[in-house]
Amino acid sequence: MSSGFESSKIKLPNEIANVMNIDKTFKKKRFKRTKKQFNYKNSNEVNDDPGNNIRTFYFNVIAVGAILSFSERFNQFQIYNNNSSFLYIIGALLKITNDDLMKNCLDLQNLLVYRCIQRKKILRL
Repeated sequence: MSSGFESSKIKLPNEIANVMNIDKTFKKKRFKRTKKQFNYKNSNEVNDDPGNNIRTFYFNVIAVGAILSFSERFNQFQIYNNNSSFLYIIGALLKITNDDLMKNCLDLQNLLVYRCIQRKKILRL
């Protein structure tokens, strides 16, 4: 099974390179190596693979951002589902008692008013 990066590397970049009439391979970059005194770490160890650079600095950053965005949206949906699911499940809405319906509506109102107050506080800052 290939990763998302491997599968995205195949089709889209080739199409873009064909449209722009450019070479599909990266040019090798030549690095200047200097000898440093008292440097115990290997300073010559440089990531010189352009494909790996794209993976590290672009693809992974975009993938992590997308995952965080989806996670945040699913958490928001879970909160909305817990507080207002009685509105969009029609079968359950028909069977609910008036007291339970009133309680759910008041809980939803309190949640919405609280969020409105929080937004106003944020806007004042």
